[in-house]
Amino acid sequence: MNAAAQTLRLELNNTGSWKVVNRFKSDDDHATSVVQESAYALARLDTKAKWRISTDEAQPKVLCYCTHDQGWVTT
Repeated sequence: MNAAAQTLRLELNNTGSWKVVNRFKSDDDHATSVVQESAYALARLDTKAKWRISTDEAQPKVLCYCTHDQGWVTT
C-alpha cells in the first residue's frame, strides 16, 4: 500500500528569498511532470533563478532542485 499523497511546493528564489509558485500532490504524475518541465524551461531562460520542490511544511524538506545545466537533481 502506498503512503498517503503529500502536498509539495514548487519554489522560486530570484531575489534572495524562497517564494511558493505552486502546490501539487505528490501522487499526481501529470502535475509533477508539468511543474518540472515548466520550471526547467524557465531555469534555462534565467540562469540565476533557483528552483526547488519541497514538502509543504513549516520546516520544508527539499526533495530536489533544478539547475539550468543539469535539470532536476534529487537531494
